[in-house]
Amino acid sequence: MRMKMVKDLFILLGLSCNLYAAEIVQTPKLKATLDVLVFGDIDFSRKTVNLTPYEYNDTLDKTPTLTLDNYSDGFMLSHGLNFDLGVGPGVSLYFDNIPGLGGNLSQYLGLALVAEKSVEFTSLVDHKEDIKRVLKEKRIPWKGQQILTWREGESVFYQTTGGIAISARFGAFYTGVGPTLIVAGGWQTYIEKMDNGNVFVQLMRAKIADTRLVAGTLLAEVSASVIKELSKGISFAFDLNNDDAAHGYEEMLKGNIVPAQLLAADSEQNSVVSVERTLHLKKRHVRRFSVGIPFLYFTTSKEKYSDYVKKDSFLDGSTREVYAGGIVKGSTGRAITLHRYTREGFYSALELHSNIDKKDNLDYLGRYNWSYSTDHGSSKKLGRALRRLIKKTGLLNDLAVNVPKANKLKYTSVAFDLNFPQTFVDYLLLGNQGMS
Repeated sequence: MRMKMVKDLFILLGLSCNLYAAEIVQTPKLKATLDVLVFGDIDFSRKTVNLTPYEYNDTLDKTPTLTLDNYSDGFMLSHGLNFDLGVGPGVSLYFDNIPGLGGNLSQYLGLALVAEKSVEFTSLVDHKEDIKRVLKEKRIPWKGQQILTWREGESVFYQTTGGIAISARFGAFYTGVGPTLIVAGGWQTYIEKMDNGNVFVQLMRAKIADTRLVAGTLLAEVSASVIKELSKGISFAFDLNNDDAAHGYEEMLKGNIVPAQLLAADSEQNSVVSVERTLHLKKRHVRRFSVGIPFLYFTTSKEKYSDYVKKDSFLDGSTREVYAGGIVKGSTGRAITLHRYTREGFYSALELHSNIDKKDNLDYLGRYNWSYSTDHGSSKKLGRALRRLIKKTGLLNDLAVNVPKANKLKYTSVAFDLNFPQTFVDYLLLGNQGMS
């Protein structure tokens, strides 16, 4: 009797162990949760440039001193807005019964509709007191009468873009890696006021494909992108003193160029003139590192690009082709409305100009550029930027400038360009052939 009880006890213990082990090694179950993919940004830009040139006599002053309060030639004011938004569904896939770190792994897939709008005005202002008024009153001149009040040389560029974004991430603990594909298209419009009521308008249809690999966390991200852009467009000059031309101008801003084409083809009038047809191809390879949160971040980047532009003139029948390439690195810092930019790059370009007589002219361009800008500057920041530029170039005697003390300078910029001989241009162009 006692032996039978012991035997039954061992059987029960064995069954309990088998059931416990079965619970541990049960097959993982794949589960999914529905999420919402949302991203976007909004940014305002403004810079006011004093157009009064500084004049100094190098025989009297060995080191020039900047003049900060001479505004006799007025200002050039650039201001605008950029807004982008993406919204769509997403799904997270994960296993809910894997022990250890494996239980935190997940795969995310998202699809979003994306839209971007941007506008930038360039205005000329005589007096400092008029800047706020121009910022408040400037609008896109949808009607011909609106742009007639603009000054010669003032312009606006605006674009609207829409498309889709597909994103995938694999990771755990708010850390992930995966590809993103963005395909978009839209319109780009440039308007410039000319003399005597004449206006130049260029309308471009753009297509963009952006493929990138992204890895990061909530606060830091590194990415590598290949961006391809294709733009095609046409431009016209309108004499808005003519009612038919004003109607063609207004229709073109809506995306309808037929009235402008019909007027330009009419040999009995000259109120609308076809200017040129443009084709633009650009390919960019970009590596970027960013740390921060929306509206408060710091980004560094390095970019290689190849560029091709073809312009066929309707005025004289000539064709201008530009083959360009460059290697650029830079940084961007933003704190809400404060912005800071640095750029350094080598650029090369070959321009082929063919006229109606089939005569070809070649022009070369090779350039090194270094620039720094901020929309909330000071004498201290300007002096620091000049010292960095001197250290880069070694041109102490040529770049030494005395900067008067001022706590606030608002928009502040330093730019340096150095042109290279043709042999160096050939070398840079050869290095960019592998990107085409």
